[in-house]
Amino acid sequence: MVPKLEYTIKYSDNIEDVCRFIDKSMELNKEPVLETFRIHLDNRELDTSMWIKKSVDRHVRVLELNLLSSKRLTKLPQSLYTCRTLVELTLSNRILVDVPSSAYLPSLKKLLVVSVRFRNQDSVFRLLSSCSNLAPSTIPLSMGNNLKDTFSTKKVQLPCMRVLELKLHKSKTLSKLPESLYTCETLVELTLANDILVDVPSSAYLPSLKKLLLVLVEYKDEDSLVRLLSSCSDLARSTIRLSIADNWKDSFSIKKFSVIAGCEFQWHYFPSASTFQDAYNF
Repeated sequence: MVPKLEYTIKYSDNIEDVCRFIDKSMELNKEPVLETFRIHLDNRELDTSMWIKKSVDRHVRVLELNLLSSKRLTKLPQSLYTCRTLVELTLSNRILVDVPSSAYLPSLKKLLVVSVRFRNQDSVFRLLSSCSNLAPSTIPLSMGNNLKDTFSTKKVQLPCMRVLELKLHKSKTLSKLPESLYTCETLVELTLANDILVDVPSSAYLPSLKKLLLVLVEYKDEDSLVRLLSSCSDLARSTIRLSIADNWKDSFSIKKFSVIAGCEFQWHYFPSASTFQDAYNF
C-alpha cells in the first residue's frame, strides 16, 4: 500500500514531540513511493526542509505545504524542482520559491501557489515553464507585494495552460504581464485581479478563451481592453465580468465594445475604497 503522510502542527503542540513523531513515522514507512506528503504548520518556528527533501527522495506524488506565520522563510530543496513523480504541488505562505534553470516537472498536472515569496521573476516563469503537462490544470497564483516587479515585459514562453488566475495585492507599483500571455492559444479561463496593468499588444490572440474575469485592474488605455476582448473569438456565448475602479468610471465607451458581437457583459463600478472581496464577488 502506497503511504500517505499528513501532519498538522498546531501552536499548542510540543515541538520536540512533534519532530520525534514525524521522524519516526517517516522511518517506519519504508515504501519506495510516497503517495502524499502534507504539512500544515500553524504559527510555529520549525524547519521542515529535511522532511520535504525526504519526501522528494521517496518519489512523492502529491506534495502540499502550508506554512503559516513563521518568521523565517522555508527554502525548498532543489531536488523538488526536478521530481519526475510529482503530480500535484501546493505551496502556501512562508515559503521561498527559488527555481533553478534545470527545473523539470514532467508529471505535474496540478499547481497551486498562494502568497509565497519568489526569489525573482525568473523563478516564476521557470516554475511554469518546467511543467509541460499542466495543460488540463488550473494555475492560481496569489501574490503579495514582494512580487511588484515580477512580471516584466521580457518575453517568456508560458506552458500550454488552460486556466490562469493572477491576483496581485498590496503592491506599490503595477505589474505588467508578459506579452506571451496574450497569445496563449490554449487558455480557456483567465482571471486578472488588483495591481495589474493590462497592456495588450496588437498581436493578441486568445482563440480558446471562454471565460474572462477582470477585477480592479488598470488598463494602459481603452484600446487595450478592446484588443483583449477582440482577441477572444470564442467568448460569444460567455459572460465577461469587468469590475471598474473609480479612476476608470468615465473611460469606457460601451458603444466601442459593440465590436465584440454576441457577448454578454456584466459591468460593475466600485469606488477606490471598496475591498477586493467586494469587487471579486459582485
